Amino acid sequence: MSDTLVKYCPVCGAENPRYAAYCASCGDADLSTVPAEKPRKQAASLVLESLKDPSISFTVLDGQTVGRGDSADVVLTGVPDLDAISRKHAVFEKQGAQWFVRHVGGTNFIKVDGVIHTGQEPVEIHDGSIVALTLTEFRVKLGEV
Repeated sequence: MSDTLVKYCPVCGAENPRYAAYCASCGDADLSTVPAEKPRKQAASLVLESLKDPSISFTVLDGQTVGRGDSADVVLTGVPDLDAISRKHAVFEKQGAQWFVRHVGGTNFIKVDGVIHTGQEPVEIHDGSIVALTLTEFRVKLGEV
C-alpha cells in the first residue's frame, strides 16, 4: 500500500483521495494509473533577444519587470545603449494566451513594432515582435520554461 495520501488528476490537476478511481472535480474516469506527484505547470515565459547581438538574450516570466537596475526582476546587462534604459523600464504580462508589455513610467519610452508608447497602457506583443526599450531593440520569442 502506498504512503501517498492523495492523487492528482492529470486532466485538471485537482487533488483527490488516494483511493479515488475518478476525479471528483472533472470526472476523469481513470485515476488508477495516476502518479502521486502533482503535475508541474510550465511557467509562461518569453525571451528577449538583442537585435544587435543575438547571443545576448534574457528570459522573462509573466509579471516580471526588466531594466538596468537591481530593482528590476530581470537586470539587462551587456546590451547596447544600456544607459538609455531605465532602472525599471517595462513589465511583461500575460493575459490568457496574449502577451503584453507596459512602460512602467519615467522619461523614457518603449517602442513596439515601430510605434512609440510613452504611457503605461499595456501594448500587445507577438512572437517576432520588435520591442525597443528606448534605443535598445529586442526580438520577442514566445515559449515556456
